[in-house]
Amino acid sequence: MKRKISFFFTVLLLSMASVLAQEHETCNIVFVSNPPELLGIGGGSFPCGTNITISCIPSPINGWKFVNWTVDSIVVSTELCLTFTITQSCTIVANFIQTTDVIDITEISAVNIYPNPTTGELTIDNGQLTINSVEIIDIYGRKLSSHHLIVLSSHHRIDISHLQLGIYFVRVLTEKGAITKKILKH
Repeated sequence: MKRKISFFFTVLLLSMASVLAQEHETCNIVFVSNPPELLGIGGGSFPCGTNITISCIPSPINGWKFVNWTVDSIVVSTELCLTFTITQSCTIVANFIQTTDVIDITEISAVNIYPNPTTGELTIDNGQLTINSVEIIDIYGRKLSSHHLIVLSSHHRIDISHLQLGIYFVRVLTEKGAITKKILKH
């Protein structure tokens, strides 16, 4: 029996570096997902003029794919990372569609990425799955590198020593779909 699992990671980063034009005015920002059960609801009150970046890094193994961001029902971006300056209260929605790429939970656990945390080199053990490529993604949803694997091996090594210390996501694309796992480089 195949089980769907849902885990999405949303990062909200605020940058107060800009000079606030309206020091005392605040805007109410609501963050939701469509459908709502994927990410839930969040948000708060922020000073008007604040620069804000929202990143949504979905894990497609659960049968959902990111489509776009809407602000008050208007599509503003199809990128995983949305950056803007808050000028008024609004509702920001991360929209998803259901896909047919659902990987059995036993196949997910068959892919092992180690060591985690790492200082530079990762080993990916693919279990019984054929790995087509591996992508390294930062917490903003930007693809930093892509490795197309040609060799049919059960162990693949990826060098990430050039990356800064921090949290990254390794997206393993297999013949049955994609598996995303979080890693820590220190």
